[in-house]
Amino acid sequence: MSETINFLFQSRDKGHFELQVKESWSGRTVRGNFIPPYTTKQLNLLLKKLNTLQNNNTQNLREIGYRLFLSLCGMDVTSPLPLNARPHEAEQSVQALLRGVIQRTLRRRGTVALTFSFGVGCDEFVRYPWELLHNGDLFLLGSGIFTLTRALIDADDVGGCELPVHPPMRVLYIGSSPLDCAPLETEISFEALERGFSPLIASGQVFLDRLEPPTFDQLVRYLSSYGGAGVFDDSDTSIPCYIVHFDGHGAYGRLCPNEECKAVNDAEVRRCTNCGQSLSRVNPQTYLCFCNEEGYNQFIDAQSLRDLFVSSDVRLAVFSACETAMVAAEGPHCQKRPGANPVDASLATALVSAQVPAVVAMPFSLQDDLSPTFMSHFYEALADGRTLEEALARARQAMLPLQQSWFIPVLYRRVTESDVAPVPLLVSREQPEEHDAPWRTWDRSQLLWDASASCVSLMPCYWRFRQMERMPGPRNVNAITRTISRLPVRLALARVPWPWRWCAVTRINSLVAWSVSRLRAARLFMRL
Repeated sequence: MSETINFLFQSRDKGHFELQVKESWSGRTVRGNFIPPYTTKQLNLLLKKLNTLQNNNTQNLREIGYRLFLSLCGMDVTSPLPLNARPHEAEQSVQALLRGVIQRTLRRRGTVALTFSFGVGCDEFVRYPWELLHNGDLFLLGSGIFTLTRALIDADDVGGCELPVHPPMRVLYIGSSPLDCAPLETEISFEALERGFSPLIASGQVFLDRLEPPTFDQLVRYLSSYGGAGVFDDSDTSIPCYIVHFDGHGAYGRLCPNEECKAVNDAEVRRCTNCGQSLSRVNPQTYLCFCNEEGYNQFIDAQSLRDLFVSSDVRLAVFSACETAMVAAEGPHCQKRPGANPVDASLATALVSAQVPAVVAMPFSLQDDLSPTFMSHFYEALADGRTLEEALARARQAMLPLQQSWFIPVLYRRVTESDVAPVPLLVSREQPEEHDAPWRTWDRSQLLWDASASCVSLMPCYWRFRQMERMPGPRNVNAITRTISRLPVRLALARVPWPWRWCAVTRINSLVAWSVSRLRAARLFMRL
């Protein structure tokens, strides 16, 4: 990434909000007012509309994206605005910064990573479809130049981000297609995943595993063996599992407590639409459809998955399942109890809060035939050493000609206040990291060889010394000393990093001292 822009939403008194924008290119930070473009009711209707794929025509998406863009600029867009609307007043500082970044990036063909962080009282803004941002000319994320991350800042984390990771590692694929649910093409998706990681699989850096059978109990066993779950010594896991990909069905809502019903209802309903059971004591959350021992559907809630992943070493969790990143608003009939935060009820945010560094999920319904396209391009970019943001941007561009679903995949990351910049997921051992000291990645055997080569470069001095031994004298001693000083030692040392030059210098000084002492001894012997 050549440039990053950090957006921080903060709550003020009396229902007002502030937007802080920090630009990495100039280091400038500007602040402005943020007026929510949608009320809670309007946002719920908008998200339901986006969840219906056939209603997502390009014009509607452009209007939504442009409305969101103007709200970032500090404008009041609560009333309908035409797409070509332009503010008549002087541009505010936030708006000027955004437009300047867009023009500069398009002119020099760079890339920009947009990072959205949300302070206390701004959970409502997590639900906004920011991936549709449109500046009036183009979709920012659809162009492939801009990327977007929802960053959850962990103020208590002082250890920094746990990315990137170093191969070898394991990748777990969970293809769950229960017999009593709509069939899914899990075989095609698995082949797409294998195709994306094929170079690393061939070189032995990635080991691709498949969960068989795709049950929750089998997932617990696998993570206990390879995922670090319940393992207190990292050495007990020879090749850890860092990536988990779930390909199956998902739903967000209230699960009916009736054992004979077990239907997932909308988050707003108070009674089960199937059997009439009361849902007042059931909190809405995300559910994944695993298989039971007989192959039929078994709903696993987000809280159970969070408790499992909190003790694992998984660094990236990807869910090609519907509504796995959906967050519902607290309606007037919802019980507000401690620990019932609707943001934490979403699977994506729940796992990020459970110390998983990165999660890619779907807030809306995703067609089954789009999953292989997304997986192939996403993991191929990761295998090339791209950042998570760049890999997701490549996958979105591959989905552009298929349907109006390119904006569905979203990225959540757990970051610290001082480290929100994009990072690659995979880094080979030969590639140094930014925070690594340079000598940690050097090959010591090669360095010692280079140091020895520096000493070998003194061999011409040895033959010069043998020729001048027969004519000892003060002039000859000085000539040999000059010959030694003029040897191409500096050229040989240029290949040796500075922490190891002392070794070469020590050897060279010893050889020089030995040569001069031998010359002086021969001169004294001939005098006798």
